[in-house]
Amino acid sequence: MVVPLNCSMFSIFAYLWQSLFNTLLKSGQVPGVTDLGLAPRGMRKVAILGGGLMGSGIATALILGNYPVILKEVNDNLLQVGIVE
Repeated sequence: MVVPLNCSMFSIFAYLWQSLFNTLLKSGQVPGVTDLGLAPRGMRKVAILGGGLMGSGIATALILGNYPVILKEVNDNLLQVGIVE
């Protein structure tokens, strides 16, 4: 593994976590999940907390994938923006 030298400490942490995740994903072994015999369950509906840029983007992707979505937002104006986006 080669970590770029011109990165901030946060970038190095993010890079290392991503590398660990990708390694576990490729190996099919996730500690505390696959070793216990747990299997993923299907999603029936999804709740998203926060209708900001990320929340509305996730909601859009799920709606396009035909999943029912519940979008919770504390600010009514931001909720309307999240619904429109």
